[in-house]
Amino acid sequence: MGFALLTDSAGMILARDRERALLSRLLTAPLRANDFVSAYSLPYILIAIIQIVVIFAVGGLLGLEISGNVGLVFLVLFVMSIGYIGLGMILGSLFTYTQAPIVWIVVMLLTIFGGTWMDLNEIGGMIQSTMNVLPFAHALDASRDVMMHGAGFGDVATDFFWVLGYTIVFFTSGIFLFRRRMVE
Repeated sequence: MGFALLTDSAGMILARDRERALLSRLLTAPLRANDFVSAYSLPYILIAIIQIVVIFAVGGLLGLEISGNVGLVFLVLFVMSIGYIGLGMILGSLFTYTQAPIVWIVVMLLTIFGGTWMDLNEIGGMIQSTMNVLPFAHALDASRDVMMHGAGFGDVATDFFWVLGYTIVFFTSGIFLFRRRMVE
């Protein structure tokens, strides 16, 4: 859920800055769209790292036992969090600040049907098939397999590369949409 909030925050801040013409003023600087997206993303990446550490710390205090490699779980969650930030950049480029409820609805649907709160195997059918095309269920499956069953990278590589691929697509799309919206 914390990563979903990254999407919402990143999207809303980008949309608000676009509406307030802050980005238009920044365009007078000799920067590229990649620079703007990086500047928006880096603080969220730091927040994502802090979130992951806090989640592990609280989990440890509550008796969480990890059977596998903590570093591998961290890697999967870190890549997924970057994907959530990239998705926020896409949504922030597409929607205005006043359309923020749309961003929140998208985030909530992805979280609910991504397997966070319910097992997709129990749901089955079209919802399971649809969510297995998206990266969110793959990130959760990989994290659970490592934490609960001691799976190694080879065991979760397919899930990891699925998440990594979407993260690259989200960021590339975010840069493209950002660039396109700033020209308008």
